[in-house]
Amino acid sequence: MPHRIPRATTRLASLGLTTLALALPGMPVDAQVQHAAGVDKSDKNVVLSADTVTKDDVNNTVSANGHVELVQGASMLLAEHVIWNQSTDIVIATGDVKLVDDVGNIYFGDYLEITDDMRQAFMRNVSGLLADNSRLVGQQADKDGDVMTINRGVYSSCELCKNDPTQPPTWQIKAVKVIHDSDNKRLYYHDATFELDGLPIAWTPYFSTYDPSVKRADGLLYSEIGYRSQLGIFSLSAYYFDIAPDMDLQLDGGYYSEQGPLLGGIFRERFDTGQIQLSGSLAESNIRQYPQNSPNPDDKTIRGHIFAEGEFDLSDNWRAGFNFARTEDDIYVLKYQYSSLQVLPSTAYVEGFFDRDYIIASVYSFQDLRANINSDQPHALPYVSYSFLGDPGDTLGGRWADSGSILDLQRLPGIIPGESVERFTNNASWSRKLIGDSGLVTVLNASAETDYYWTQNAQPDPITDQTTAKPSVGRVFPQAYAVLSYPLERPVGYANMIVEPIVSFVVAPAYANNKAIPNEDSNDIQIEESNIFSGNRFPGVDRIEGGSRVTYGVRTGLYNLGTGYTNFFLGESYRISGDTLYPTDSGLVTRFSDIVGELEIAPGKLIDIDYRFQLANDLKSDHLQEINFKVGPDDYGFTGTYLFGGAIKTYLFGGAIKEPNFLAPETNEISLGTFYKFNAHWSISGTETAELTQPRTVLRYGISGGYADDCSSFTLLISHDQTRISGGTSGTAVLLTFSLKDLGIFKTPSVH
Repeated sequence: MPHRIPRATTRLASLGLTTLALALPGMPVDAQVQHAAGVDKSDKNVVLSADTVTKDDVNNTVSANGHVELVQGASMLLAEHVIWNQSTDIVIATGDVKLVDDVGNIYFGDYLEITDDMRQAFMRNVSGLLADNSRLVGQQADKDGDVMTINRGVYSSCELCKNDPTQPPTWQIKAVKVIHDSDNKRLYYHDATFELDGLPIAWTPYFSTYDPSVKRADGLLYSEIGYRSQLGIFSLSAYYFDIAPDMDLQLDGGYYSEQGPLLGGIFRERFDTGQIQLSGSLAESNIRQYPQNSPNPDDKTIRGHIFAEGEFDLSDNWRAGFNFARTEDDIYVLKYQYSSLQVLPSTAYVEGFFDRDYIIASVYSFQDLRANINSDQPHALPYVSYSFLGDPGDTLGGRWADSGSILDLQRLPGIIPGESVERFTNNASWSRKLIGDSGLVTVLNASAETDYYWTQNAQPDPITDQTTAKPSVGRVFPQAYAVLSYPLERPVGYANMIVEPIVSFVVAPAYANNKAIPNEDSNDIQIEESNIFSGNRFPGVDRIEGGSRVTYGVRTGLYNLGTGYTNFFLGESYRISGDTLYPTDSGLVTRFSDIVGELEIAPGKLIDIDYRFQLANDLKSDHLQEINFKVGPDDYGFTGTYLFGGAIKTYLFGGAIKEPNFLAPETNEISLGTFYKFNAHWSISGTETAELTQPRTVLRYGISGGYADDCSSFTLLISHDQTRISGGTSGTAVLLTFSLKDLGIFKTPSVH
């Protein structure tokens, strides 16, 4: 007679000997405990648990009912009713059947036949939830080892509609047969139809993809067919090779009807202490930046490019790296869209990190791709810079610092000999911040700049257009300055108002020896809020602001206005002494500098305005003004940038200001954008940039729209650009991108 074991006893006995006797012979006593802790997937032992278990000794079967769990290794079977025939090793499960394989895929059905080792199975009315939440549905499924075959199957990575799960997903693939090979991690489709929102779009007799658990594998990355100006109709494909966990390769191949074939690729490898990436291409082409200079401009030759970069940890304190970029023709990488840079940099470096100290030694080289630029780019052979920083409060209550560089700047011999400079610079400084009992904040700084220059083939200074640099010259320049600020706070209703007057005093010799020193890194200087209180407002070290000056300004604002704030800054500088050579549009030519300011208005999430301005000190002209704004909530609104202003150009020689001789071209450019998000999936945006001076000209404009959900995205971009880049032409571009989760990205190229 069959005997029945109540549920409580079964659950307890599954950890002991009673239920283990119902399982396969030779099962260890602690089998279920091992599974709970995580056992090897190859575990052949089986643990059975249910509300009630009946053993039929005559038919050699075990029947389990109610919350049945059958566990073997990392696999699990759940059902309401299970009959286990120990003679045939067949398990039949019915009622809310769930089969979980060893990689986390879950298959649901109403009827299942499976061997006791869970290697072979048959399931009826099956639906599968894969490890990444993608879904498989079919009439029936056959499992043979790691291969699951589903007849009349449907596959999709999309979430079903929560309000109506019967609606078709965004996309799905229907196939007469879907085969999921968990071992090889591939999905195979036979007689397959691709549907978009329930509508058939495409059919194929066979295709396959990697299953969603695969993060990278050999395969076709993308294919493009399109048209580009000067290149013609083309076809371009990229294939990916997963060489090793730390190494991969991408090969590109294509053909352009107006030019010829192209072959390229990218190789990447990671090491325990670094990484490298190498890329390049070769193409048959007759595109030249200056075709008029070629005796046979229509002749095609082999052109190409090489990009390489790498970085390596030498020790806990030292790191080395390199970056190399070269192209055989100045516009090759631009036309074939390998780079948008106008100057290609190459460098190799070694750098060290020591607590607060840093040092780097590097070499630099540049390839200039700009049209009508004949000057040779310099080569830094080498460039060494260092920075040492003391502990806070360690020296006279403040902190000492020392920084500098060694530079050998060479220009290769050409038709006109280029300027070569060897330079040593060092800046030793001390700074301290004091906060008084009254709230006065004082920042003290003292420094001594020591420089020495050796110059060959000195060229005219870019500011004065005069050649005054000496073959060898030194400079010792001490400077001291103090910045004092007194922030005042007062509650105003539900906000805090802060008013902070700021003043700085700079004391230094009036003679900085700038005229005798070549100018390589200080060609441009622009006074603004971020640098107006600095000791030296030039961006490099070749130029120093000599003499004494006082700078004054005020910063005020309202804060805690709900989620918003308002800031305002206004400042000006007065030069007491000194004859520093300033560029004419720097705002520093006269003793009273231009007035600079910034106004930020952000009362809430709907409005954000940033207004920056540089006004002449007599307030009769605006030199440069810029407004950036965003209006609207997250779902819709407007953005923009407006640049406007002009400057009276003057020449400055030896500190004397000549009369204005011409009016600078007025800047009057506006960029506007708008966006609207219809719902959680659809959105549209547009942009336009125009020059408002006469004649008014639209420089560029574009419109884009798209759709995005959990498993797909679609974007259409149409733009027109009337500006011209190096070797390029203006035109219209159309870009269509369609992405399907787990299937890939499909896109059209830009069409000009």
